[in-house]
Amino acid sequence: MATYISHNNVAKIAREKRHKALAKISRIIAGDEMRHHQAYSKFVKEIFRIDPSEMMIAFQQMMHHKIIMPAMNLRKSFGAKGGLFGDLSAVAQRVGVYNGFDYVDILKKLNTIWEIDKITNLTPEAEKARDYLMHLPDRMYRITERIVIPNTKFEFKWMLPA
Repeated sequence: MATYISHNNVAKIAREKRHKALAKISRIIAGDEMRHHQAYSKFVKEIFRIDPSEMMIAFQQMMHHKIIMPAMNLRKSFGAKGGLFGDLSAVAQRVGVYNGFDYVDILKKLNTIWEIDKITNLTPEAEKARDYLMHLPDRMYRITERIVIPNTKFEFKWMLPA
């Protein structure tokens, strides 16, 4: 869902800037990402039906350990691993491609889609996991409110004239 949001927002910005090729590519990727999200959501909902306690614990563990996207390993040539991701993230947040509030909204939607609050017959460990997941969006929202996006100007090598 996160990549759907970011590509959908890139497509919108590209359309506004009259960059037709980028808008088209981003719309295609956004569509693929939405289909991935829908399939994943259905799979997880079914797993919750079959084994609610184990799925609740797995979801909690995934959120507790944070989701690591491959882009977090991006780096400038010979630079530190992840060094480029921070710059790209700051720019993406500043121009409205994707930010922490989008992430919080996704978590709220997943809690709703999977009806986390209505799942019954959980083990005590799974009940604790559900409590964590139900409170996590509000906690993340408060953290996101305090984030200061650097106003640094970044120059990305691939955007400079050759």
